[in-house]
Parts: sequence; C-alpha cells; structure tokens
Amino acid sequence: MRFRNIIHSGLTVAAFLILSASVQAVPLLLNFQGRVTVEGTVFTGTGQFKFALVNSSGSQTFWSNDGSSAAGGEPSQAVSTTVINGNYSLNLGDESKMDVLSASVFANDLVFLRIWFSDGINGFEQLGADQQITSVAFALKAKVAETVLGLPNDFITEANLVAALRDKLASLQSEIDTLESQVTAIATNGGTNNGSGVGVNSIASSDNGDGSFNLSFTMSDGGTKLVTTPDLTGPQGVSGADGSNGADGSPGVKGDQGEPGAQGPQGPAGADGSPGVKGDQGEPGVQGPQGLPGPAGADGANVLSIASSDNGDGTFSIIFSLSDNSSKTIVTPNLTGPKGDAGDTGAQGPAGPQGPSGVGSSGNVVAGAVVSSSSSSDSVLIDDGYIKFLSLEADSWSASPGAGAPSARLGHGAAWIDSGMAIWGGRLASGTTLSSGAIYSPSNDSWTQITPLDSPEARTDHSAVWSGSELIIWGGYASDGPLGTGGRYHSTNQSWITMETNGAPTARYAHTAVWTGNRLLIWGGRNNNGILNDGAVYDPASDTWTGLSLGGGPSARFGAASLMADDKLIIWGGNGATGELADGAVLTLTSGEPSAWSEMSDAGAPVARSGHTAVWTGTKLIVWGGVQSGTHLNSGGIYDPTNDTWSNVEILGAPSAREKHSAVWTGSEMIVIGGDGQSGALADSYAYNPATDTWRVLDGSVTERSGSNALWSGSKVLIFGGDSDGTVLAQPMEIDPTPPVHLYRKQ
Repeated sequence: MRFRNIIHSGLTVAAFLILSASVQAVPLLLNFQGRVTVEGTVFTGTGQFKFALVNSSGSQTFWSNDGSSAAGGEPSQAVSTTVINGNYSLNLGDESKMDVLSASVFANDLVFLRIWFSDGINGFEQLGADQQITSVAFALKAKVAETVLGLPNDFITEANLVAALRDKLASLQSEIDTLESQVTAIATNGGTNNGSGVGVNSIASSDNGDGSFNLSFTMSDGGTKLVTTPDLTGPQGVSGADGSNGADGSPGVKGDQGEPGAQGPQGPAGADGSPGVKGDQGEPGVQGPQGLPGPAGADGANVLSIASSDNGDGTFSIIFSLSDNSSKTIVTPNLTGPKGDAGDTGAQGPAGPQGPSGVGSSGNVVAGAVVSSSSSSDSVLIDDGYIKFLSLEADSWSASPGAGAPSARLGHGAAWIDSGMAIWGGRLASGTTLSSGAIYSPSNDSWTQITPLDSPEARTDHSAVWSGSELIIWGGYASDGPLGTGGRYHSTNQSWITMETNGAPTARYAHTAVWTGNRLLIWGGRNNNGILNDGAVYDPASDTWTGLSLGGGPSARFGAASLMADDKLIIWGGNGATGELADGAVLTLTSGEPSAWSEMSDAGAPVARSGHTAVWTGTKLIVWGGVQSGTHLNSGGIYDPTNDTWSNVEILGAPSAREKHSAVWTGSEMIVIGGDGQSGALADSYAYNPATDTWRVLDGSVTERSGSNALWSGSKVLIFGGDSDGTVLAQPMEIDPTPPVHLYRKQ
C-alpha cells in the first residue's frame, strides 16, 4: 500500500508571551495541517502519525513526538489524529499527546519536518519529502521573557524607548514613592502611638477622570482619611518607527480535492508498527508479470498406444506402450462367466442374397478389443457395445515433503533451472524484503540453499530468468525504493556475479523480463517517476547493456502478461496511465536481437484487465482471468500470432472469476491455480484443453493462496509461496495433472 501527503499546508505558530517580573511562557505549539491519500483515494478515519524535526540532510533529529527518534529515524510511538476527507490538523508540541517543543530547537539554521503515516492496516510509510520550517523560527525564539530587559536586541528594549517616556516613568516612580509614604503615615496614625494606635480597616478608591484617584481610608476608631493622588498618567510617548513587515502567513487549508490523478509509485516500506486489529480485506493489488517459463525438463512417460491380447482363460493382457520406449502390462481379472449349457440347434435358415464384394479388411471391431477414454461413462462407446473394465484415476494435490524449503514469502522470483525449481528474494508479511533462496530438486525431493555470499540486495517484485547456465535477478523494490541493479547466480559453482549498471535501464519493478536465447530483455514497469515504456538488452557474455530504441512499441504499462513465443516477445494487457489495458504488441527478434515491433489485432480480443495470466502452447497465446475496475474476470482469449487473430476461451465449466492466480502449460493443457476472488483467496485448480475447448477440475486443495509461483517440471506442476488473506505461505505443493484414463472392452 502506498500513502501520499498530497497537501502540506503552512506551518503556523501559537506562542504566548506574558511580560511581568517573573513569567514563564506557556508550552510552544506548532500547528500543522495536511491532506493524505491511500492509493490515490482520500483517507477518512483515525490516522496514525509520527513527527520529527530534523536537519536539512535528515541525519540529525532535533525533536520527535515521543523523543525516541535519532539521526532522522522513525519514532517508536505514534499520535492518533482524526482525518476527514483526507484533511487533518494538530499542534506539534501538545503535551497532552506528545513531547513539548523547546525553543532551542530553532537555534539551528535549518529545521525540517519529517512525517510518517499509517492507515492502521498497512504499516507506516514516510510521507514525501521533508518540509522546511522558515517563517516561525524567530517567534519560537521569543518563548521566554522574564522582563523587558530580558528580550533579545531585535525586540523593544529600554534602550529603544524615547527620552520623554523614560523621564515620565522616573517622575511617576517618585510620585508613587511619595504616595506610599502618605499611606504608611495614615496606617500608623501619623506615626503617633497613644497607647491604642488607630489602624486602617479598609481602603476604597474612585477615579477622578483627570488621571488622579481619591483614596478613602476607614480607620479603626470610626474616622476616615481622604488622600488624592497626583495625575498618574504621563504624556503620550513619541510614536516608534514602523516595524518591519512580518513573515508571510502560512497557506490556508486546501479546498476540496480535484479528480484523482494517475497513481504514484510505491513509497519505501516503513518500519513495522504495532499490529492492529485486522481490518476488512482491501482491493487486491496488481499482479506482477509472469516470469519466463523455464526450459522443459525431462519428458515424462506418456501413453503412446494401447494393445490387448486374449489369454484364453477369460483374462486379457493390456499392453501400454510409453513414450520412453518402455511398456507396461496389466492383466485383467477373468472377464468371462461360466460356460452355459449348449442350446438346441436351430433350423437351417434360408440362404441370404449374395452381398457385394468387400474391399480390404472388415470394418467390424473384433470382440475383446480395448480402447481408452477420458470419460468414466462414455456413452458413445457403451452404445457401440463396449463395457468399462478398468479406471486409472487422476492424481491429487499433495505437499512436497522435502526438507530445507525457504521461509514463507510472496513477491519472490521463480524459475525452472536445469532440473529444479529456484526460489529467490521476496518479502515477509511484515514487508521486510529478503535476499535468500533455495533450489528444489523433485528427483530426490530436497532443497539446496542458494548462497547468500555476494548475493544482490534484498528485494521484492523483481524478475528471475534462467539463461541456461545462470539465474539472473534484476530490478524490483527494496526498502529504500525501486532498484536498477541485479546479479547472476551460477548453480554449478554456487556463486554470485554482479551485473554492470552502466547503460542499464532506470530502476523499476513490475516490469517485463525474458531470455531471448542469448540475452536478457527488460521492458516497461514502473518507478518513482511513473509508468515506463522503455527498456534495454543485457549480454551476460560481455556484461554490457544496449538500450532498446525501436519505435512502434506498446504504450507504457506495468503488470503486463509477457512471454517468449519462439523468436517473438508478446506483451499484452496490464495497467497503464488510464487504468487496465486491452491491447498489446509483438517484438520480433533476429538472432536474439530486437528488430521490430508490431501491433496485435484488437478484433475479438479479451476485455481490458490486469492481474491475469498468459501461457504459450507452442503455437498460440492463451490469456485468462484478471480484474477490471475492481470486477474479477473468468473469461479469456486465444491469440494466433501467425494470423494475428483472437478466439474465445470456453466459459462453460470455467473456474470462478479471479486474479493473481498462477498458470502453467503442460504440453496439452493450461493449469489454473488459486488466486483472489470476490470473497478472498481461493484453493481450487482447473485444467483447460484448447484442443477440445473444455475445462475439468483437478482433485485436492492447494490451500487458499494468491500470488504464488507455479512451474512445470515436465511431469508435475510445482507451486511455492503466496498470500492467504494476510498469511504468507511456505509449503510447496505438487500434482501430476494427467487426466484419468478409463479402459473399455468390445463385447
């Protein structure tokens, strides 16, 4: 989740100054107003804020809301503030909510305000750039004023008063001294004590209107004394010179928000906050691009043909010829019942007419012939005189029990390398990025750690591509933002090699990455500057980058479905500047080098979407699922690049609508696994056969998950990682998706 403080209003100071013989200033308050959005939508609710006053480089903390910030770091505690339509306002230094402000903070030449925000669900993120505090520093320096003489030289002092006013103050002081003597004399009865002195019981005063006052003393003997004061008002002082203009006032609160602009890039992940109560599930995020399919593993043993022979004892031998040149034989049980008594011989019937001469062998199927079907109740075969005698049931999902699997994660990279599944990078549920990984070998059901020595920087939403000899990691998102770096891992000697950055594409994530046969091609994605439509080609042999400068490419986008189709790169769908896209382009390569872009026909193409998947059948592209404007989809399309045409994927029997699912091609079927639906993560899986345009359900559950990686080993589908409605998963699972086989024998 990404937060933006799209309005920073002016900073205003509430500093109260009281002048007296001994006066302490009330606490200093620094009023701050702002506006915050979450994924481009104004936020309403209780926001959690953290504040720090730092230097211009952000390396020194002068003050923070809980006093815990050091070197510009995030404070430990947060301040809760009500946010309405994105607007919020609070006083920094309010001792009821945070540490008080000290005037010494503003003895520094440059002071900047740094803010962190959390909506209570997605953790804290720093809101944009630090803001300089300019016009309020002098006001804060005037926090304490013991007397007039205690003010700084820049303020009005005794030296600044005109001579006439100074003389008048001296005269008034003399008159006040005289008045005090008179009052003392009255209070002591003129200084005479006759044994029972007269005291003053009370004093009353009245204003004569001419600057003097009448003081009436009520004595203890019942008498009164009246004293008239001199004129206590002095002449009007000479007007002082006009003061200099004050600093500009801070801007007022911004008006209502305009129409939202394009979504900004993701900000860096903030430090983990204290876990709050889990809120309702938010809208699913955009799915990252599908990784390049790994090279095919060793071919599995498929059934090429089935033959049968009658053993003469009521049993039959069923011989399966397999693709690895081996064969399997199954002997059926005795399929004949006991022989019945012979019936009476019937009368000879009349001879029938001569039939036409046959050509070749008879078309009749010999009794006992065995055929196979994917249907457990094939009505065509049954009506033709066949009976089912054996069923080979389909496999079901199961956990891969291999030890040493990587920790739970999502946003990781995955690729099929040699004869194993490689997993690297990603992030934990807390948002912490990872730089670890491992390789799973199905042949011995074990994991081998990928060495962390010299590995690339921890990251998520990056690309992972197998070159045939190296696992190449590039791009992605780290704790401090998008990355434009990478690394190459040699699985044979278990070592990392850094990649040249000179000439490399700008930092990005959610981009396209494919292996062309001899080079790595990077295109599109997004970063802090927006959505991208450029790219480059990397040659690992020379460790050099070459910019992709061909014209006619697709519009800028991220999260597109992309894959290599023989000597072509196909890119389709994803998110652009205006939302989900329904177009694409084909990049033709010559000897692995990009040579020309061409547009894909949009006639009959699927509706715009993101979070979808795409697989290559060897001749056609199949696009399925995704989301459009918050609505999940269970439709798809099949693209023929030879004819530049689209056809629909059958929706009858299709999985429920979903996005962020996984999909792989087995050689005959597309397998769709899990994903996020309208009600959350899903645990089911389906197989689609484009030859028959039909769907079937796979047995078992993969545990509710989305954003997992799925790869084809040559005989099994392997999945790893993902998110289950807020819980990150680790358990790898596998299935042999071969459809069930049912054997029928001719009667």
